[in-house]
Amino acid sequence: MGVKTFNGLGSFEIFLRKQALEQPERLYAAADTSAKVTEKVIKGVFGNKSELAPLATSTVDAREKPGDSNPDRPLLIDGTLLRDSIESFAELLGPDEAVAGVGSGEKILLYHELGSAHYPPRPAFSIGALKALPLIKKIVQRFLHPGESYGVTGKSSIEETL
Repeated sequence: MGVKTFNGLGSFEIFLRKQALEQPERLYAAADTSAKVTEKVIKGVFGNKSELAPLATSTVDAREKPGDSNPDRPLLIDGTLLRDSIESFAELLGPDEAVAGVGSGEKILLYHELGSAHYPPRPAFSIGALKALPLIKKIVQRFLHPGESYGVTGKSSIEETL
């Protein structure tokens, strides 16, 4: 990243005004892209090749009984129903504030994430979010360009936070 130079205060003022007008768009793009990438990573944790604790043998046996094809089961062997309920969102709250997240309306996912007295935790959100952090860092740097325009050196506050 290089230091940007200006031919006087007038050109610097024009640059700052342009940056202020573009900032909300870049901020929203960073939040939205980060949420979508995180959603995809979390969804990738579910399934046959997942990093989650395996289902109990009795659970697998119950699901594999001939003629037992109940589509309302909250936990399918491959995690399809829960995985498909996960969605991301992003919203621009103001010119310098955005919020983004990943979640599901399926209440069973809370028990899936934290576990219960009857089964171990299968923390797909936690695993996926941790795996997504390096990607989010790159996305934020790409959209917001910390340090590039102002010649700032060293770690940005985003790098220190992540």
